[in-house]
Amino acid sequence: MNNLEINKVKPVKLINKTLVERYHDFCTQQKQHWFLWFLMVLVAFPMVLMPIGIFVLRDASFATNYITLSMLLFLLNICSHVGGLGTKTSMALFFTTILFHLCTIWLYLIGVL
Repeated sequence: MNNLEINKVKPVKLINKTLVERYHDFCTQQKQHWFLWFLMVLVAFPMVLMPIGIFVLRDASFATNYITLSMLLFLLNICSHVGGLGTKTSMALFFTTILFHLCTIWLYLIGVL
């Protein structure tokens, strides 16, 4: 009869990583794609986030403040990439800027602002 061989598979350890460790691992993996993230900054803000925000908030009393902060955050994102800051800093600034735009629009639409 044929002998039956059983493959011994090592059990996989589940590692509970904190959110900060996961973010650090993600940024480390994305170091080689830094130019793609720079292009996302150049495309996402002027073509998507800012026009939507300006259209939604055109009648708001704080529209000039919103546009000023949007432009400032856009320039900060460009300077962080061109200035050679690390991917952790650049991506954190990018995600913070997206969060600012989305929260401002959402708060205006539900009537808080």
